[in-house]
Amino acid sequence: MKHSSAKEVEVRVKRTFLARKKPTNSLIDGQVKISIRFHQLKVRFKQLSVELNLFNNQSSDDRHIRCQRIGTRLHIFILIGSSIILALYSSLTQEIHHETILNPSETQYTTLAQVYGDCVVCPCSTFSVSHETFISIKPIYHHICSGDFVSSAWINFLLRSQFIDFVLYSDYH
Repeated sequence: MKHSSAKEVEVRVKRTFLARKKPTNSLIDGQVKISIRFHQLKVRFKQLSVELNLFNNQSSDDRHIRCQRIGTRLHIFILIGSSIILALYSSLTQEIHHETILNPSETQYTTLAQVYGDCVVCPCSTFSVSHETFISIKPIYHHICSGDFVSSAWINFLLRSQFIDFVLYSDYH
């Protein structure tokens, strides 16, 4: 028999020990493989989705339990659908931006009105453009209304005169 050195024995022991310790499918360095965890999670989710019952009462009737589970699925479906619709609506709506321009010129206001239409509001307390530039009022009176017998001087004359007893106030006012 051949005597082996201590180093040779140590190498053989390590080889034998390592050869026996083959990793299993589920363990790598003490941790579960991700694919196995994912499969277990999928199985649990499927089982939970089949057995979930938010309307759990003490009924043992299979028909009632089945209806309760269908109602649970319907409620969850509506909740998820509503959440998705709300998220889409919130992400697609335009944000309104308000900007105030103090004392805009007429050209600036006209430009903004052409671009933004009816959304433009002018909160101005003073006018940048005087009214005379775009409004002129020149009244033209009827010849009876502009006559001497309706003037303030004629009315005052009648009120001071001696005919006051014969004239009613409502006749000329």
